[in-house]
Amino acid sequence: MAAQRIRIAIHGTIYGSFAAACIIRDTKVSVVPFNQVSADHAFKEGEDNRSLKKWREVHRKAFTPDYKAVGQDFDEKGDCVLEEFEVVYR
Repeated sequence: MAAQRIRIAIHGTIYGSFAAACIIRDTKVSVVPFNQVSADHAFKEGEDNRSLKKWREVHRKAFTPDYKAVGQDFDEKGDCVLEEFEVVYR
């Protein structure tokens, strides 16, 4: 399945220590199977050493309990919603 690109204009708020840290605007949202997330996206997210290997490790650990909660095993082909954004107010 090819990556899908969804066009939307959403503003959100990033919180830190229960206070607003900044306002963001989504620049790209796409739906991609977990096993097809790119090294470029992993780098942009900035997990640990910014490698795809680390991104997968961190996100597999985060997603597995959600799968288990609905009686399923983690699925490498399961869709991920990937968000890219810019800070519009800090």
